[in-house]
Amino acid sequence: LLGKLQHAVMDVHFDTAGARIWFDVQTSELVLGLHPDKFSNDPKISSYMRRKLAAAGPFLTDEERSFVAMGLRDALMHLIVECDTNTVHCTLLEFLIRAAFTWHARQERKEREALTSQEPETVPIAEDDSPEAFVAQMFDEKTFQHSMTAADFQAHMERFTKLPKEKTVILRNAFLKNRATRPV
Repeated sequence: LLGKLQHAVMDVHFDTAGARIWFDVQTSELVLGLHPDKFSNDPKISSYMRRKLAAAGPFLTDEERSFVAMGLRDALMHLIVECDTNTVHCTLLEFLIRAAFTWHARQERKEREALTSQEPETVPIAEDDSPEAFVAQMFDEKTFQHSMTAADFQAHMERFTKLPKEKTVILRNAFLKNRATRPV
C-alpha cells in the first residue's frame, strides 16, 4: 500500500511541474495546448469562460513554444543533412516526437526508481538498447502516459542530434517498418 501511495504521489509530481506538452496516441499529434493570448483577449469568450480556461493552465509561453520548434528543427536538420535522408516521409515528424517521449519515459522511470530506492521495475523492453526494442517502446501506449516540459522535449531532440548517422538510420528504418504494419 505504501509503495502504491509513493507511486501516486510521484505521478502527480511528474505531471504538475509547470506547462506540459503531450502526445495523443489516438491522433498521433503533439499537443501544446491553448496559447493564453488566444482566449484571454477574445471578445467572443465570456469572462466566466476565460477564468475557467485560465484555471486549466499553465500554458506554454512563446519561449517554451520556441523550445519545441527549435528542437524539431535541429532534429530534422540532423536527419536531412547529416544522415543524408533523400526522402522525407511525413511520418518522420512522428518518429522524432515518439523518440523524445520514449527517452523521456525511460528517464522518468529511472528517476522514480532512484526516488523510491526500489529495485528496477521489470519492463522487458525499457532498457534494451536494440533498435527493435526502442521502436517497440515508441508504440507502447504506456510510454505516453506522462507529459513533459518544452525544455525536456528540446533536450531529448538535442540528444537525437547527437546520435551517430548509422544508429539514426537504423532507428528510422526500424520505425518506418514498424509504422507500415500498423493501421493508419
